[in-house]
Amino acid sequence: DDHRVDGVRPVLTQVEIESDPDASGFYGLDDEIRVEVAFGEVVHVDDSLDLSLVLSIGEYSRAATFVGGSGTKMLTFRYVVQENDYDDDGISIGPNALRGGRIEDAAGNPVDRTFAGLAANDGQTVDGRVDRVIPAILRVAITSDAGSNDTYTTDDIIRVDVGFNVPVYVTGAPPVLELSIGPALRDALFVEGSGTATLKLEYTVEAGDTDTDGISIAANSLTGGITDANGNAVDLTFEAVPRSASHKVSAELLLFPLSLTLIVGQSRTLDLLEELERLGVEYVGKFEWSSDDATVATATLSGSILTITSVAEGTARIAVAATDAAIFLFFGVTVETSAEETAVLEDAMAAVGRGLLASAGSTIGERLEMTDASSSDDWGGRGVAPVTAFAWSQWSALEGADHWGSPPGYGRWDLDDPYLQGSTGYTPAQWLRGARFAMPLRGFGNPVSSWAVWGAGDWHAFEGAGDDGLYDGSLTSAYLGVDARGDGWVAGASISRAMADASYEYGGAAGGKGRLETELKVIHPYVQWAFRDRGKMWAILGFGTGEATAEREGEEGASEPGELSMRMGLGGIRYSFGRLAGLDLAIRGDAGFAQLETDEGPRAVQGLAVNVQRLRIGAEASLPLALRGVPVSPFIDVAARYDGGDGASGGGVELAGGFRYQGSAVSLEVKGRTLALHADDSYSEEGVKATLVVGPDSRKGFRLLLSPRWGGAAEAMDIFRYQGHPFAGALRRENRGWGLGSRVSYGFDMWRRPGTVMPFGEVDLSREAYRRARVGVSYELASAILGLPHRLEISSESAESDRHGTVLRFLLTGQAHF
Repeated sequence: DDHRVDGVRPVLTQVEIESDPDASGFYGLDDEIRVEVAFGEVVHVDDSLDLSLVLSIGEYSRAATFVGGSGTKMLTFRYVVQENDYDDDGISIGPNALRGGRIEDAAGNPVDRTFAGLAANDGQTVDGRVDRVIPAILRVAITSDAGSNDTYTTDDIIRVDVGFNVPVYVTGAPPVLELSIGPALRDALFVEGSGTATLKLEYTVEAGDTDTDGISIAANSLTGGITDANGNAVDLTFEAVPRSASHKVSAELLLFPLSLTLIVGQSRTLDLLEELERLGVEYVGKFEWSSDDATVATATLSGSILTITSVAEGTARIAVAATDAAIFLFFGVTVETSAEETAVLEDAMAAVGRGLLASAGSTIGERLEMTDASSSDDWGGRGVAPVTAFAWSQWSALEGADHWGSPPGYGRWDLDDPYLQGSTGYTPAQWLRGARFAMPLRGFGNPVSSWAVWGAGDWHAFEGAGDDGLYDGSLTSAYLGVDARGDGWVAGASISRAMADASYEYGGAAGGKGRLETELKVIHPYVQWAFRDRGKMWAILGFGTGEATAEREGEEGASEPGELSMRMGLGGIRYSFGRLAGLDLAIRGDAGFAQLETDEGPRAVQGLAVNVQRLRIGAEASLPLALRGVPVSPFIDVAARYDGGDGASGGGVELAGGFRYQGSAVSLEVKGRTLALHADDSYSEEGVKATLVVGPDSRKGFRLLLSPRWGGAAEAMDIFRYQGHPFAGALRRENRGWGLGSRVSYGFDMWRRPGTVMPFGEVDLSREAYRRARVGVSYELASAILGLPHRLEISSESAESDRHGTVLRFLLTGQAHF
């Protein structure tokens, strides 16, 4: 009966098996199975009545008896597994499985016992059979043989067997067993045995492992996924394996750093067993080697005999390892250049330095002694007075999308053109955009000074021999210079490129052959003063940088070039005695030094430093001749010479000869020289040089004009010409960057006619895609009025612009200077 006002009875909310099976996943014989039943409210059980919960275990129904929980919301039931209980699917509980007893709420009302039941759980299996076998570890043992002295060494394998009472399977993470080797824990890894009653694990001894008491294995130190045939987890507990003197470990890492110094090409042979014995180590076995830089040093090995061979300068490490012991020998190998090779390279480099002195002295020094070119007060063949009369006519052909010029047949007199009159109808910025300047290679109407451009080539050969070796090479130099000459002085500068190539041989324990190559870019400022009418003093400096390379025979391309620097100073004096018996006689002398250095580095040529000095004094005789009207002066020099510093040193005699041509605008000198005698009879020098000087003349002869600018083109190389015609403005607008113009011409007198005829060619280039070429001929004569020149010119011109296409035009120009 239910007399409660609300008519609600407590209900059963949950049934759950709370106990756990053993490690095998089964409840075995006499194992306890606990089940808890939960209600929504506190319940009470009448102890005088039997209360049980029916469990389904396999084919049997077993009653779990009530053991406690009255007065709470949770009742506990207990069942002890009996013999022959077996359920491999898992325990289940049917619906409404509470039997007997009385369960009431606090008011004494009976509770609602109904519930849906509990399905089978394969984690709650039962095996109460008497013959049941639980998979477990029976033994753990080290089964490998430690070898001599019961000791494992580097790379030896330690094998451990783990035995079970039933066949087992590795189904999860591979098994790992911890070994205690000295103070360290090392992992033995599974290698085989799945499906058998024995699993095998291995560990490979590493260099540095040491255990003088023997290996031990801590209890329960096996991990991994291991099951029996039924998929049940295996109990992995086992007792510790104590230390054993039969399984000691001695893989102590023995490192022996050694050092060797070799010269390039040299080898050293060592007996490794003898080296170890000397170090107090006994070893019988094989070796292997490696090099961290085989370009510096390498090795060969035959048994215990190691041969280390040097290859090139530098440092390398040859490592030798005993293949079955933790023994390592490290040979730090330093490879140096042999003293013999260094000595012959220094001698060859000193010969290059002497060649640089000879080349600069012969080329620049004698350039300073050449006669000045003539001067005049015109600029590019035209006076620099302002132009006040100007006439021209043209015919043009245009090509391109934008016709930016006058139409064909356009022409006019333009005496009042605002450009010519200096009109100020433009802003300063517009004037700046059209600004330009010309730099003719002479003074601007100044008869005191003139400019000249000159170029020269020089070839110098040398060879020598000494106690350490011999060398044979040549030096080729090319010069381009510009100078200004005034009343008793000359000043200028040149740039040159000097390339030397020398073969060499050297002796010693590792003798050989090689090639030395140098390349220098040099700037030479120079100056000359005249004194007492016939005397001249000059001075030359030199500063250069470049590269130097030394390659041995068979190693072509293996050597990186080193940085090379050069400094030199040279001064000289010349005094002419005038003409005697048709000969021009003079004495001369010079003294100088040169220093060459390479930067530090491992290769043979690097880290070298040479200093050379030279002193000469001698006489020159020349014979001025006129061959078919051409002034030519053959000459001969004889000089005593002393060489100091590195390389071949001592006194000697130098001979030279050649010829000079001295024109009004062009000068040429060709000279050959040789070292006839020297204190070092193995050393010799020969050389040939040619120098061409171009100096502007007046209207006659060959003329060169350069015109660097900023802004528009200086048409016809004269800032006073064509300013008024419409093409010029377009050209200026098109070409506002830096540019360079040049003009070459040759002037000559007309036969039996007054005036000068001058064919010419002009080229103007700009960085802003503007190009102009012009050829023509002009005729110029002095005016009968005031002696001022008049000029008539016929020319054709091609102007190209990436923006406007091409313009071709033909011009007839008249010009008067006032």
